[in-house]
Amino acid sequence: DKCVVQAGLTAQGGMKSRDPATSTIISLDPAVNLNIHTRYFFSSSVSAFLQLDNLLSNQYPLYQSYAVRGFQALGGVSWSF
Repeated sequence: DKCVVQAGLTAQGGMKSRDPATSTIISLDPAVNLNIHTRYFFSSSVSAFLQLDNLLSNQYPLYQSYAVRGFQALGGVSWSF
């Protein structure tokens, strides 16, 4: 009742790209990304949250030459009035 937990799983594979140096078609590596977001409500107006992204800390190219970041954490407190 006071705690909300959300989880997300993203899997991608089979993506193709053109190598700019040689103009050949290459296949990007498949990837799995796991995320968890939790929020705890202290009252109806004050809550705290913690968001953990890329829990598996996979280093994979989202697009050709654009790698995703590794493990990331974000936390905070929100107040509504």
